[in-house]
Amino acid sequence: MSTARSYGTNNVTFDSGSPITNDALSANGEENVETETASLSLSSGITPRLTSHLRAQFSQDREQLFPNTTGTQGDIYDWMEDFGQSSTLPRQTREHRLHLAETLSWSRGRNEWKFGADGMRTWDYNFFPSMFAGKYIFDDIYVDPFTFVPEPANGAT
Repeated sequence: MSTARSYGTNNVTFDSGSPITNDALSANGEENVETETASLSLSSGITPRLTSHLRAQFSQDREQLFPNTTGTQGDIYDWMEDFGQSSTLPRQTREHRLHLAETLSWSRGRNEWKFGADGMRTWDYNFFPSMFAGKYIFDDIYVDPFTFVPEPANGAT
């Protein structure tokens, strides 16, 4: 059995090399991650020459992320970025995975034959609305007046 827990506030990326983010504090939130894995292995001698090796593993991963604010996200030119709600929060993810494998080994003299099967079943739930409250960007956008296609700033190509 193996378990792992991760918790973080105002740095949901868990970047241990850089604990300071470049976004305003309101663009971050709180993240709770729980991972659990259980494994079972069984080797059985069916006959003196035939052995069975059964492996089973079940794992689950639960993630919950909460924003610091539910306000609309916004940018003001290059002066301030990502104030208001984060574009990645809220988020909730649950994954359950079952992995089964069986190997039969048949020994005959100096030779050994192996036959096996392997299967995996995964159940996923993911709630990720991504900017469901909208986003306001205050920036200069250059648009071709005939095609209404955005162009690079300052006529750069």
